[in-house]
Amino acid sequence: MPTTKQSTERKPEGTWPIKRVDDHIIFESGRKNVLVDTGSHISLGKQKTFTLLGKSVRLQPDIQGLTLERLSEFIHYRIDVLLGGDFLGLMPFTIDFSDNGLRFHDQPVRFQGEALKTDLFAGVPLVEVSIAGRPVSLVLDTGAKISFLDPSIIRDYPPVGKISDFSPFSGPFQTTRHEVPISIAGEEIMLQPGKTPKSLKEFFTKFNRANRLNIQGLLGNDLNYHFRVHFELGRSRIILRPHIQ
Repeated sequence: MPTTKQSTERKPEGTWPIKRVDDHIIFESGRKNVLVDTGSHISLGKQKTFTLLGKSVRLQPDIQGLTLERLSEFIHYRIDVLLGGDFLGLMPFTIDFSDNGLRFHDQPVRFQGEALKTDLFAGVPLVEVSIAGRPVSLVLDTGAKISFLDPSIIRDYPPVGKISDFSPFSGPFQTTRHEVPISIAGEEIMLQPGKTPKSLKEFFTKFNRANRLNIQGLLGNDLNYHFRVHFELGRSRIILRPHIQ
């Protein structure tokens, strides 16, 4: 069961306007377009390091062959830096689609809401939701514009259309979307996740087997239309507050 959580007090240190490009979360820092991607354990960029609010991270040129040039082609928007878990775990941050604000904090802040059951694996958050009364483990991935669920789960729900997206493993793909009720943080919401493409399903199958996990998909940025999402990844904590509050 989710529990009410509240972090200790501190005023936000900085707010950046979010550029929602095909529902990817991008902000501008020093004339660089920066993508926020909790689904990546490392940060990418052509420069050596990235610094924000006194915190720095060393940037890598690619991840599993995916470069920022290729990523920019996929989303039709120039990305100069991708921030992954190695940076995002250094300070709390809050994503708020209601005012298109991305807030980074240099210390814990007061944030009232419901805590998700969260574990970190190599800096990537794994969260638990409930679908049809059973627990489902998902990667909370702000680099994914929508959520994706394993075909064994999503086949039980009605299709509502198709979506085109891309995978770092295989490039562009098209898949069906389904309307699925999901219980999360004490709320039941309706999402339209995509059916996990074959390349991503194969990756999860190998990854789960090697690490004794049971990840069954991604929780993407469609979550942000329902909640303000507060991350304290350094403490394995994610707190949600519905937009209506």
